[in-house]
Amino acid sequence: MVKFEKVLERESVLEWQEAYVNYKQLKQDLKLVRESFEDRQNTKPVLHPKIFQEHLLRSFASPLVDFRKLKHTRWSLWSQGGINMIIHQRRSDKFVDAEDVFETEILGTDFRSDVQKSFFERLDMELNKVNKFYRFKEQEYLNWESQLQRQINLLNDKRRGLPYAQGASAENQSSNFEQGRDMMGKSEIHQSWKLLRGSFTELYRYLKLLKDYCALNLVAFGKILKKHDKITGQNVSEVYLRAVECSYFVSSDKVIKLMERVESSFSKHFTKGNLREAFAYLKPTCQNKNVRRMYILGIFSGSSVSLLTIFVFLSTTLRKKNLSEGSSYPQFDFLIFSTLALLFLHLYIYGFNVFIWQRVHINYAVILKFTPGKRVGFCDILLLSTALTTIMLGGMVMQLVFNSSTANTSCLPLTLMLVLFCLLLILPLDICCKSMRFAFLRHLWHIICSPLYQVAFADFFLADQLTSQITAFQNFAWILCYYICRHLKFKNSLACKENLIFENFLYFVSVLPYWWRLMQCLRSWMDIGDPLHLMNAGKYLSALVAVVTKVSYKHYASRQWLIIFIISSTFATCYQLYWDIVVDWGLMRQKSKNPWLRDSLALRHRFIYFIAMGINAVLRLAWLFSILRLQENLIDHDLIDFLFASLEVFRRGLWNFFRLEHEHLKNTVKCSPTKQTITPLTEIKTGIM
Repeated sequence: MVKFEKVLERESVLEWQEAYVNYKQLKQDLKLVRESFEDRQNTKPVLHPKIFQEHLLRSFASPLVDFRKLKHTRWSLWSQGGINMIIHQRRSDKFVDAEDVFETEILGTDFRSDVQKSFFERLDMELNKVNKFYRFKEQEYLNWESQLQRQINLLNDKRRGLPYAQGASAENQSSNFEQGRDMMGKSEIHQSWKLLRGSFTELYRYLKLLKDYCALNLVAFGKILKKHDKITGQNVSEVYLRAVECSYFVSSDKVIKLMERVESSFSKHFTKGNLREAFAYLKPTCQNKNVRRMYILGIFSGSSVSLLTIFVFLSTTLRKKNLSEGSSYPQFDFLIFSTLALLFLHLYIYGFNVFIWQRVHINYAVILKFTPGKRVGFCDILLLSTALTTIMLGGMVMQLVFNSSTANTSCLPLTLMLVLFCLLLILPLDICCKSMRFAFLRHLWHIICSPLYQVAFADFFLADQLTSQITAFQNFAWILCYYICRHLKFKNSLACKENLIFENFLYFVSVLPYWWRLMQCLRSWMDIGDPLHLMNAGKYLSALVAVVTKVSYKHYASRQWLIIFIISSTFATCYQLYWDIVVDWGLMRQKSKNPWLRDSLALRHRFIYFIAMGINAVLRLAWLFSILRLQENLIDHDLIDFLFASLEVFRRGLWNFFRLEHEHLKNTVKCSPTKQTITPLTEIKTGIM
């Protein structure tokens, strides 16, 4: 059976961790209570009544003692052991928002030690903390819902007042245009409705989290009080739980009513009264436990492993045969395989990232601006990855079998496979993770057009992924050259290697991801004016120079290029290592609560962060192995390049987790992550907020 402490840690919202009951500390206090009872099992404190009274007042001195004559609610219990426990619920008038404050008062001579008093004092403090946080969040979400309703009314007014509304006369159109130049266009109103839909979805999600927060804390109080009764043999949990159940975070029904209002409003304005469709957005069902889906996933996984075994066997056999005949055709097969394998490996690792983000409650969907109600889970990504892997390996095996059984060197199976993948990417049907595919294409277009578009987090996050696929970009250039130069038909292996145009094109393709990222940094600096973006641009500029020198050294293999390559790569690596750990991950804070890390951590074990920093540093230094000129007959350089490119993809997956974790925690410190989505374009334009 899983301990409740682990359940609380797993189910708690990351940005609310400090607001939950400190269950671990309460258990430590109970441990002291147990030790106290064991030490004094056969002794009972005997105090003179006067001394006992002074001792009691001194032990429970608090600001509430001065208000004992105020009207308040009390719960009391007189036990057989002679303990009279009174729980006071008072309204503190010192605050603008009058809050109920709880204080436990224990009278009697069977009170073992001060540690038991400290336990109840901490329990009161935790109860007051939970009540205060719940009340604050409840009011925050009430204000948020009020803002959204006001924005809906504003959008309805704007839509009715469009200057070029259908059926309006030219005279009315001209009058409306002159009187309201700030009127929004149809596209802007449509975009604002989409933002509002996302805001309602996020509000509903956070309301559900607040309900779960209430339930978890209620269970925590019950668990810790039962432990206390078991240790002390006293029955105090009943009376204290009665007070907890009457506290604000349990008795308030505003959140439930607010959820009902959100459901009604969302159904009315976004799904035309269709509650089932509204719940599909507000309460997306978890499809990871779908038996049919898991069954299909198992079929694709088994097929992928079987086809991979066949491909490795056939590829090895045919490579030896063709190399003995002086043909380089198997190299092209491996080129196609390695390119697609790197892309699909990246997809697998991204699916694993999503799985971990979900486990530690990192709000990746909001940070990456996923469509509400259509966010793709890790099971969907894994299913898509295994399906694409099966198709790829099936096509590769067909190509090898086709060419081993005939004298023809046609690449028809490979060509059909590549065309199929391109069609799947742009397929408009709602299959194969359509929302993720179209989001990828949209952000990819923004990257290609850098710096024309304003840079969003998802744009530069995807651009960073592309910088880890330099080998795939270079392989794509070779594949393109082989097709254009008809290398597969004439078996002319020098058609691309001796082509000056292709050599320049290879330089261009190799630096393209870093160029895009450089342009994004410059655009962000122009928009925001933060010099940090200029420093980030310097990092990508140094990486761009390092890639150029690496390609030059690989092509010319001269001593001069080797020296330039080592100097530029060393500088770029140091720059990137510092930026990864200090800026992107926010670690190496010497004076933080967690030394050399940062104040807030999503993972429980701190050593994981140090291991991740070490792995990131080692994988950043992988370029050193490209300096070694190994003998051709001992090691296949294409295979080595593929292995090191795979390690870079793995490093990027490691970077992804800690980058989004840091972004999530930064949003928590600045403001709630939801605050970034509650203001659509309408409010910005009209200056209401």
